[in-house]
Amino acid sequence: MRRAVEEGRTIWITEGEKDAERLSWAVPEGDATTCNPMGAEKWTDECTRAIEGAVRVVIVGDDDVAGHRHVRHVIAALEGKVESLV
Repeated sequence: MRRAVEEGRTIWITEGEKDAERLSWAVPEGDATTCNPMGAEKWTDECTRAIEGAVRVVIVGDDDVAGHRHVRHVIAALEGKVESLV
């Protein structure tokens, strides 16, 4: 993550490990995919610190209640700590 942040690459955040792994095959080379441990609604301050200062962060959640809550939670945690949230 640090390298992606330092190089101004996009960081893609998914809801779970399997989604991050699948997405890693589809994003542009140099971009990073990640998620927090333990799935939806488990985003921590440590996760935020790991990508603080990123230029662009794309959050991809599942299309269900837990996924929608997770996306809102991650957005709230990252607002003001990254340049752009999508």
